[in-house]
Amino acid sequence: RLNTRVTSVHHSDRCVCAMTITAGDGGDTTREEQFCGRYGILTFSIGVLHGDSTLFQPGLPLWKTDAIHSIRFGHFTKIFMLFNETFWDTSVLYIGRALLPLERGYSLFQPLGHLFDCKPHLLMAILSGEDALKVGSQDASTTKMQLLTAFQLLYPSSRAELLDFLIPEWAQDPLYRGSYSF
Repeated sequence: RLNTRVTSVHHSDRCVCAMTITAGDGGDTTREEQFCGRYGILTFSIGVLHGDSTLFQPGLPLWKTDAIHSIRFGHFTKIFMLFNETFWDTSVLYIGRALLPLERGYSLFQPLGHLFDCKPHLLMAILSGEDALKVGSQDASTTKMQLLTAFQLLYPSSRAELLDFLIPEWAQDPLYRGSYSF
C-alpha cells in the first residue's frame, strides 16, 4: 500500500497484527487499518529496528533484540553533482584526495558521465560515517560551499559551474534512519 506506515506490531503465539496509518490525498486526512495473520514478514530497516523500542507490543524478547543490535547500521551518503563542463580525468573510476590525519571531509569522488550519456558532466561524492551524518544534518548551501572548496583544492584552474546537486538524506528519513547494514 502506498503512503501507508506501520505504526505498531502486536504479536502473540497465535497471531500477528500490524497497525497502519495511510495518508489521504494531500496528506491531510488519514485512515487507520489493522492487518492480521498467523505469521508476519517484517521488512523494517535495521535503523528503524534499532531506534524504535515501542514498535512491537509486547516488546521483543531479549534474544531477538540482541540479534537486531548485533547488526550494525552505518551512514553512507552519495552526493550527485551536475557541472556545466567536465574538468576531471574521465579515464579513471575514482578521484581521490589525500586528507591529513584527523582531517575529515570530501576525499572520494566518482565520475558518472560515462553511465549517463544525457548527463556527461555528472560526478558523485562519496561520504561515510561522521562525514555522512554531518552532511545530512547541515544546510544544503553549506554542503555546496564545502564541495566547491574541495574541488578548488583538486582542480585550482577550473572555472566550472555547479548547475545542480542532489543529497539523499537516508539517515534523516524515519523509514530508514541510516544507509547500510554490516
